[in-house]
Amino acid sequence: MSARVLSRGAAWLAESFPAYATYIAEQVAEANSDFSSDYIHKLVQAWADVTSLRTTGAPFQVTEDMDEVTVAALSLPRTYISFISTVCGVARLDRTAPERYVTPVGVACTREALIAAGYGADPEVWGRG
Repeated sequence: MSARVLSRGAAWLAESFPAYATYIAEQVAEANSDFSSDYIHKLVQAWADVTSLRTTGAPFQVTEDMDEVTVAALSLPRTYISFISTVCGVARLDRTAPERYVTPVGVACTREALIAAGYGADPEVWGRG
C-alpha cells in the first residue's frame, strides 16, 4: 500500500486555514453529537480532499455525513470563498444537497478518484452516509 498524498486542499487547510478547520470541526460536532472527534477529523480531511478534486474537473459526490462539513464550511462565507479560491482558483462552488443526487455509484466513483489521485479514501468516511 502506497503512502497517502496530502491533497492541495488538505495542505492549505492545515497550513493556511487551521482556525477554519477547527471551526468547521466544532460546528459539525455541535450538530452531530453522535460523531466522534476522530470521525469528524476524517470528514474534514475528506472534504478538503474532495475539494481538491475540483481542480481536476472530476465529477464527485459526497456522503450525507460529509455534507455536514460543507454546510459548516459555508457558514463562514468569506473564509469559504478565500479557501476555495486558494485551492480551486474559483470564487465559489455550487452545492446540491446529497439527498438530491447521491448514489452509491457516484460515491464509489468519487472514492476511486480520490484513490487514483493518491489522497486515499478512509473506509470509515466512505462507508457511512
